[in-house]
Amino acid sequence: MSEGSGREASAGTAREHRVRQEPDTRSAWLVRHEEHRRKVRRRTRFAWLVVSVALALTVAGCLLKPVVQDALIVSRACDGALAQGALEELLAGSRPGGQSSTTEQRAGSYRCGVIDDEDRLVFSVHTYTERDAIDRRMAAYTDDRSAEALPAGLPGYVIGDSGHALLLRCPGRGKDAGRTGRLLVRVHSSAALPAQVRAGAAVAGKAAEKLGCGAKPPAVPARSAAGAGPVPLAKTRGTACAALADLAHLFPGARAEVRAGARHSPLTSCTVLGPGTDGEYDHRLLQLRGWYGDWAPLRQATAAKGTWETRAHKDGRPWLVEREGPGTGIGWATSRCGSEDAGFELRADAEAEPSGKRRAPSREEMRRVLKAFAEDQSERHGCRAPRTPER
Repeated sequence: MSEGSGREASAGTAREHRVRQEPDTRSAWLVRHEEHRRKVRRRTRFAWLVVSVALALTVAGCLLKPVVQDALIVSRACDGALAQGALEELLAGSRPGGQSSTTEQRAGSYRCGVIDDEDRLVFSVHTYTERDAIDRRMAAYTDDRSAEALPAGLPGYVIGDSGHALLLRCPGRGKDAGRTGRLLVRVHSSAALPAQVRAGAAVAGKAAEKLGCGAKPPAVPARSAAGAGPVPLAKTRGTACAALADLAHLFPGARAEVRAGARHSPLTSCTVLGPGTDGEYDHRLLQLRGWYGDWAPLRQATAAKGTWETRAHKDGRPWLVEREGPGTGIGWATSRCGSEDAGFELRADAEAEPSGKRRAPSREEMRRVLKAFAEDQSERHGCRAPRTPER
């Protein structure tokens, strides 16, 4: 065989080999290509999954951030005293915006406050333990005709529309000028009375603990007790406002608001309420109040302003005067409870348009009800027999 014929035979053999190998090579390439595509798809899906999770976590974080912030403020407000739903009641649908609290043990001062997310004051507390500071502020707080004792037997009273005050025993801080230590808790809040009273009692207990008062803290009243409404006059028998029961014939259909604190409470108030134009019992017809503490004479002086009894109160004598016609009067009886003063106040307000079934009390009826109230309160508080107005 010639050399040319040999090369042709070799080339033919190579072509036959390549033809035989091409299907196998293509199949392998297809397999590798498919595997590569699957890997790319897996990586793409994984990348999208990571992005989706990251996005979901970011959105969830943005949504949860306010919730976490609110929960943190609530848990810290007034050193945790408002954590059991009290702050939510005060906020009434708003969100908390911030809180602060400070304790000055030596000065006997505790302060705390909460604002909402619009920087409006929701609730604040300031305490006093020094005797003169307490007496000055008690005298200032009582210079208000609308002052009424707190509901649920709490030792304090409402101060107009600006909040309320609580006066607690604080024996752990010793005596001040011969008087057992006390803690005055001034609460500022424009919230509904039941909500602010519950919050005030809770924070007063925390303040007493922080300042080492060593006395049993006030019980936080239930929601129903903190908002208890007026009762028929006949149902005041056996209560601290029993003197009102004998006025049922003067005020048919009227109701009594009974606010009597514990033995050491600074105020007891008993108010006869008539229905207003909207049907609510908010028309004050007659009020009895018992003031307990060295600030009582200052309250008497305030009550005597504008009457000819100004001299009588300076001598500590009881008095009763009619003003602006029959049925409108102011009266005062006095006593001593231990080493401190006590005063018993009557204030009667004749209606602008008396009901046909209702008449204003006479001077003698006012004198009798003030005497009955002063005697009952003196016995309940362990006071001396009261001095009451004469006929």
